[in-house]
Amino acid sequence: MMKNVWMPVLALCLLMSMAFCASVQRQQEELSSRLVRLHIVADSDSGEAQSRKLMARNAVTRLLEPLLNSCGGSEEARAVIRENIGQIAETARDAAGGQAVTVKLCAESFPAKVYEGFALPAGEYSSLRVTLGGGSGRNWWCVVFPPLCSECGDSDAAFLKLDEDERALIAGKGTVIKFRILELLKRLRALF
Repeated sequence: MMKNVWMPVLALCLLMSMAFCASVQRQQEELSSRLVRLHIVADSDSGEAQSRKLMARNAVTRLLEPLLNSCGGSEEARAVIRENIGQIAETARDAAGGQAVTVKLCAESFPAKVYEGFALPAGEYSSLRVTLGGGSGRNWWCVVFPPLCSECGDSDAAFLKLDEDERALIAGKGTVIKFRILELLKRLRALF
């Protein structure tokens, strides 16, 4: 008798988990379609290479701020980046002391990232990738559109460009991560 009760309960839990995961995935995809991230990779982990990475970061974000501030959406931002990719590369190269630089706009997978005041879920995002030298050092990333990098714009104004659900998703307000299945199983166990 007990086995007959557990099978439907486990099936229901599995279906609920799948629905939840699909919902989270859909939210992440919708959010990622509205963002462009900046990803800068240092040549190595040496102090000098990391310093060059930060100088390139500062120069690139200063260049991008006025270019992207008037963009109405991520498609327009990507178009502006494509149009200015040569200037972005030159700016990064100059800031990195003439070091070889590769710049491309591509899709990249990013881990979940908590910034000051907001968080982004893991997933694939459109990314302006700036690789210094061989690109084997530590990296740095932020959201360049809307400008949520502290170096490239007023994050409050950029935050307002997102809709309410997207603001709630990245701000993490009210989000508590729990193992819902385990909670349900504990409740069911208490019944028997």
